[in-house]
Amino acid sequence: MTTQNKQVEKTKQQLLKEEVLIEGYGGDIPVIEVSGKTGEHVKELLDLILLVYEMKKEANFYPFKKTGALMGIVIESKLDKNADQKRQ
Repeated sequence: MTTQNKQVEKTKQQLLKEEVLIEGYGGDIPVIEVSGKTGEHVKELLDLILLVYEMKKEANFYPFKKTGALMGIVIESKLDKNADQKRQ
């Protein structure tokens, strides 16, 4: 098992500890491993977000409002202090 795979598995275990039931671990919350560094699987993640939104909307899962605040959750992130310098 590579270091990257160990980190992914560790993150999944942390989600389970917090009772977030993801696909493959007894739940129905989809999971896609993405890389902000390489951009790998970002398109698939965005497609999945839209798919889940459409499915929940069709099922009247959410009381949708056209205006108002939205909420999102970032599971794991890292701030790159040199990001502005790299873009130039």
